[in-house]
Amino acid sequence: MNKNIIADTLMNYNKQGVLALSLGDYEKALECFKKSYYIESEIKLSQEKGKTLINIANTMMLLNKPEQALETADEALDIFKQLNYKQDYLLTLLLIANIQIHLKNFKQSETILLKMLKETLQNNVKGEIYLSLHEVYLKNKENYQAQESITKAIQYFDSSQEKNKLTQTLLTRADFFKTINRADLAAMDLNKVDYLSNEVTL
Repeated sequence: MNKNIIADTLMNYNKQGVLALSLGDYEKALECFKKSYYIESEIKLSQEKGKTLINIANTMMLLNKPEQALETADEALDIFKQLNYKQDYLLTLLLIANIQIHLKNFKQSETILLKMLKETLQNNVKGEIYLSLHEVYLKNKENYQAQESITKAIQYFDSSQEKNKLTQTLLTRADFFKTINRADLAAMDLNKVDYLSNEVTL
């Protein structure tokens, strides 16, 4: 099989996988991504193999198979570590931390996330880390830390001009404020969301 045929085959499998995800056919998506992974493994495309493993792990989460997702994400992490691809490595760590939250392994998740904060200078990534920490502390009923973390997430998304993430995180904090009977603070966040929405429209 020549290189062009291989490239086209991999592209088609990935397109089919993404389409299946959009249609909610997660089993079909998983099948497509696994076919890509098999080819990438056979011809030793390490970077592509790592990214396909991330697709497989995310799909397994959608299929409510967190243990398998964690094993797959760990495999991707090893690949990105060997390749010294720091960005992919950090994003895979974030995925692993979120899988650990799903598995109720909150301490493990917190440890990973706090370590990540020391390893990245990117504001958007820090925003994602603090958003995950918010969930960890919320699950542990540590409301002060939960509020502090989501506030930092908002600050980082704002500074990185991630308007969609900023809007989503403001809505999440508004919901949090409602749970602690601070409707006044929730209303302020909702007003900010309206402002951002109007700003985008204009």
